[in-house]
Amino acid sequence: MESSNDLLERFYAQIEAELELCDGETTPLICYNYNNISLRRSLIETIAETCISRKITIAQAIVQVDKLYSLNSID
Repeated sequence: MESSNDLLERFYAQIEAELELCDGETTPLICYNYNNISLRRSLIETIAETCISRKITIAQAIVQVDKLYSLNSID
């Protein structure tokens, strides 16, 4: 049986795999933060928290986080 830490790390790995496909046209802030090694872990944690709290997919959370934190957002 996996521990909660193991499950969390697997979840983070899934998020990181999704971020490997980052599209700078769609989510520029996410791509920038993912490509900055010092920001990567906090980005992954923020996306994970968004997935869990809003009960949405990783892809949906990536878009939501980008919109939420983007300075250029018109929403």
